This record gives sequence, structure tokens and C-alpha cells, in this order.
Amino acid sequence: MFDLTESMNLWISHVKDKMKLTELETKELRENLAQRTGNLCAQGLTEEEAFLVAAKRLSKESGFHLVLSEGPAWREVAIKAKETRPETNKVRSILMVLVFSLIAGTMSKLPEFIYGMKDYTIGYDLMIFKNITLYVLPLVALYLLLQHKSSRKMTMVLMGIFALTIVLINVYPFNGDRNTELLTGLHTPLLMWLIIGVAYLGDEWKISKRRMDFIRFTGEAFIYGVLIYSGLMVLIGFIFLIFSSINIDVSEFITKYLIVYGSYGTVLVTVYQVEKKNLMENFAPILAKIFSPLFLIAMSVFLLTIVFTGRNPLVDRSYLIAFDAMLILVLALVLYVISARKEDEKIGLFDYLSIGLITTALLIDGIALVEIILRLASMGITPNKMAALGENVLVFINLGGLAYFYIKVIQKRVQFEILERFQTRYLVIYAGWLAIVAFIFPILFGFQ
Repeated sequence: MFDLTESMNLWISHVKDKMKLTELETKELRENLAQRTGNLCAQGLTEEEAFLVAAKRLSKESGFHLVLSEGPAWREVAIKAKETRPETNKVRSILMVLVFSLIAGTMSKLPEFIYGMKDYTIGYDLMIFKNITLYVLPLVALYLLLQHKSSRKMTMVLMGIFALTIVLINVYPFNGDRNTELLTGLHTPLLMWLIIGVAYLGDEWKISKRRMDFIRFTGEAFIYGVLIYSGLMVLIGFIFLIFSSINIDVSEFITKYLIVYGSYGTVLVTVYQVEKKNLMENFAPILAKIFSPLFLIAMSVFLLTIVFTGRNPLVDRSYLIAFDAMLILVLALVLYVISARKEDEKIGLFDYLSIGLITTALLIDGIALVEIILRLASMGITPNKMAALGENVLVFINLGGLAYFYIKVIQKRVQFEILERFQTRYLVIYAGWLAIVAFIFPILFGFQ
């Protein structure tokens, strides 16, 4: 008689031994197998049938193979190390990048074609602002889905999310000061980038280690994108100079078309290059380690200046916004340093530098939080202040959690993967808050 629990235990144990999984990875594998088996049972399969189907599918997705022999149940599991994703057709990939770049650039020109170039209004400017990234981000997701040969269901769901987002942010009846429209425009691209993470990871988006891979992908894409865009600016300067030498003014062509199509093309070329990659794998961690001590020195000097002079630039709204942006940048830098660290790497100088960077950022974020609370108490509640408060609280908790777990890692009280697990799960909280600000704030504040 088939025993589901015994079969699952034997299968998990065998896979754990062959793949040398950690306890956390083993737990995730067990939970995944149990969930899939339960879902298949609910669809009418017997426990034995559900187990065999779930185990086989999970094996294929995770990079090893389940070998079934004759009899009422499986008898052997053959393990094969996960291989690198086979390189997709290069010509096909390049064609997709070119076509999607042209589509994105053309979509961005539609408002201009429809409304013309006359009499810009605040509403028109904000409409362009909140949609400017959504001309290309759905195409980035579609590119990744096609490259990774994702299921039709996942493709439809993710494209549906993008479509719903575009509809929502454009049908909301924004009016008045339109602060919530500006917040929607600022937060929607970040939320959509996290959705792109699901397209990048596929069915493995629930696994913590794979989410850390997306953080690495994001960091490398940012670095690569800056380099490629810098190259685009050099190209534009070169075109302008050579045509100016023969008295032909190409400035209108550059501003209306080359920069627009080139910018969207940069996004897709960046994704293509990082997917193809290995070029940046050694450079990016070095870059992160160079900037970590520099940021730490700059922030430490800033705090010492506050202490000795008694001056607090964060009382100024403009400075407050600037330092919030700096905190997000510092957090991103810390995350990239963490993502570049190997699990078995010994505790070294850069671990202590990371702790220093996190602690200094915590202090600055604490000062910013106090100033935001004082502004709320003295000037009343506004959507901008509430968004800033929420984001500073989230960053403060994030930095606090990183400091707590990093100290425990240095003390050798927990494994480094616990810190990774905390951070990758925290991404879901960011996604939730971004969605609240983008979609709920307009309703709460009367679309003002």
C-alpha cells in the first residue's frame, strides 16, 4: 500500500544527500512538494499519482531528473547537477530587442501624435510621467518570459497585471494638486520592476536564493545600463558634431527620436546583455566594495558635522527628499554587497564595513523619521508626507533587520543564508507598500 509520508521523506532525503542541500533549502523543497501534491490530489488524482507527478515536475524545474521504475511507486532518483540555461538563439534575441525597442519608442510617441505639441498642462505632463516607463517595462517582462520559455499561464497573468496597472493609473480621476498622481507615477515603476522579477525567476520566484539572484540581476542591470546610456550620450554628441560641421541641424531629430528610441533601446539591450552576461560578474562586486567605504566615510562625516555644528539640513524639505533618495541608494549598495558575498566566505573587513554603513544609514534614517513626524504634527497630513513616512519606516526596519542578522552572522550564531532569507522576504513588503501608494493613496486622498 502506498504511503505518501514515507515516500516524500525518502525522496526528500535522497535529493538532499545528492544535491547537498542546506536545511532551509530542504525545508523549502519539502513544502513545495507537499503543496503541489495536495493541489493535484484536490484535482482528483490519487495520492500516489499526485506524488509522482509533483515530484517529476519539481525535479525537472530544479535541474535534476526523477527516474521512475515499474511498480506502484518510484524506486530511484537520479540526480544531475543543474546546468546553465542553454543559450537561446542569438539572432532571435537580438531581433526581439530591436522590435521591442521600436515598439516602446513608438508607444511613447503616441501622446504627442494624438494631443500634439501645444499647450502643455500639469495633467498632460503627469500623464506622460506616470506612463513613461510602462511603455517599456511590460516588454522587458515579455522578453524574459519568451527567453525563459515560461508557461502560457504565467505569461498571461503577468501581462494581465501590467495591462491592469496601465488602465488603473490612467482612468483614476486625478484632480486638484494631483499629489497622488505624482506618487503613483513614482511608485508604479518600482512595483512593476518587482513584477519583472517574477518573469525573470519563473516558477522559482518563491525560493529565497533565486530572489537574491534577481537582486544581483538588478544591480548588474543598473551598472550595465549606466555604461550603455553613457555610450549613447557619446554617440549623440558625435552625431551632433559631425552634422554641425556641414551646417545641418540635427538637434530636433536627436531630441525627438534618437534620445527617445535610444533610451528605450538601452533598457532592452541592458537586459539582453545581463542575461547573456558573465562579463560583469567580476566587475560588479569590485565596484560595490569600492563604493561601500566611500559612502561610509561621507555619511560618517555628515553625522559628525551635525553633532559639532548643531545644524540639521533635514529640516529643509528639499534636503529631506535628497537624503531619503540617498538612503535608498545606500540600502541598494548594501544589498548588492551582500548578494556578491559567498556563503562560505570568511568574515572580513568588508563585513564590518557593511555593518558600519548600515548603522550610519540607520542613524540618518532615524533623524529623517523624527523630522517627518514633526512635520506631520505641525503641518497636518498630506499624501506626500504619509508616503515619505511609510517609506522611511520600511527602510528603517529593513536596515535594522540587516544590522541584527549581520551581527549574528559575524558572531557565528546564524548562517549567512538567514540574512539572505530575511532580505528576500522583505521585498514582498516593499511590493505591498508600493502598491498601496500607487493604487490606494489616490482613493484615500480623494484623487488630490
